Amino acid sequence: MTTSYRKRAQRGYRFLASDEGKRLGFNVHLLNSDMLELSDACNCALGETFEGGSYWDAAERLADEGYPVITMDDALLSEVSFDVRPTYTWEREHGFILAGGDPSTPQEYTKLTEAWREVIKEERDRDRP
Repeated sequence: MTTSYRKRAQRGYRFLASDEGKRLGFNVHLLNSDMLELSDACNCALGETFEGGSYWDAAERLADEGYPVITMDDALLSEVSFDVRPTYTWEREHGFILAGGDPSTPQEYTKLTEAWREVIKEERDRDRP
C-alpha cells in the first residue's frame, strides 16, 4: 500500500467524522471494514456512510453543497475518462476514488480499500476507552 493512499484515507475518514460530514448526512460509525470495497458504489466509504446508501446518493448531496464530485450525470454524459479529469481532485485527495493519473485497476482499488481498513481500525482503536 502506498503512503499516499493511507494519507488520502485519513483525510476521507476525518471528513466523514467531522461536523461538516455529519451535517451532510454521513455517519462514520456505519463503516464496515468487512464489507468495504472502494470500487463498489454501495460498499465504498461514501456509500456505506451516507443515509442514501450509495456513492451516487452521496455524490448528489455533496454536489448540491458545491463539492467537486462525480455525479451520475457526469458518469452518463462523460466522454472523458475519470482518470484524467482534474475536477475530481477533492474526491481523490480524500481517498474516495482513484483519479487524476492513479492507475484505476482492481489491484489499485484493493490497495486503497486496505488503506481505508487500516485507518478505520486505528481510529476505532483510538476512540476506545
